[in-house]
Amino acid sequence: MNRLISFLIPLLIGTSVSCAKKLSVPPFTEVQALPHDTLVNAKSNQKELDSIHAQFWHWYYGKYNVSYSDNSRKIGFKLSLRCTQDSVASALITFAAIPVVNSLISKDSLTYVNKKDRCFEIYPVEKTKKILGIALTLENLQELFLGLPIGFNSSLQFVKKTMRDSTIFSYQDEKLSTRYTLLSSSNILLNQSLELADGRKMHVEYKEWEKGLMNVPSSLNLTITDKDQVMHIKMNTERFEIRVPQEIELIIPDDYEKCN
Repeated sequence: MNRLISFLIPLLIGTSVSCAKKLSVPPFTEVQALPHDTLVNAKSNQKELDSIHAQFWHWYYGKYNVSYSDNSRKIGFKLSLRCTQDSVASALITFAAIPVVNSLISKDSLTYVNKKDRCFEIYPVEKTKKILGIALTLENLQELFLGLPIGFNSSLQFVKKTMRDSTIFSYQDEKLSTRYTLLSSSNILLNQSLELADGRKMHVEYKEWEKGLMNVPSSLNLTITDKDQVMHIKMNTERFEIRVPQEIELIIPDDYEKCN
């Protein structure tokens, strides 16, 4: 498993599943917009995005079946993710029920333990940009898995398009283009895309949701494009818990050394 996968997969990573209902998202097809786009500024009531992003949660646990493929490989594994809002998240990858990679991200640092090679690495969050091309933040990763608008900032000016069954919010400056597509009837995300000025981009498509006190995506497809490399990640939830306290820790054995 290369270093990119070791960082990206584990991290891109009350009510519980027992009382949740599944919501299937219909295939999304753009239709002609209504006559005029609307510029949404900081003084506008962006109730759709605000209400999604501001949903209350404090703990989250999800267990996923993951399929990963890129230009040269295809693999499948299990991912267990535990999060405490705005504090810390941990992720464990297993192959054939054997733990292989464990990782933890806080607001300041990223740590992963490679159990197969018996080594570990600790990085300041800002230095992950040298490995992934973009800096990972705890908030962005939690937004991805919980189906919240990634990097949403209510002070930005969005262009709003009202479609027949959906609403699209888009934003663009000299560095970043962002697009959120909402299902109007349920006020959940159908998909979201982020693209940097140099062409690197990420597209997230939410296929199914578990409905409860807070809607949580149960099936999502993630596509990341970096120059000539295209990575496809499909995740399906086996189990999830929301607003249920989680114990989060990462232990580095004394005999582990720094990874080469």
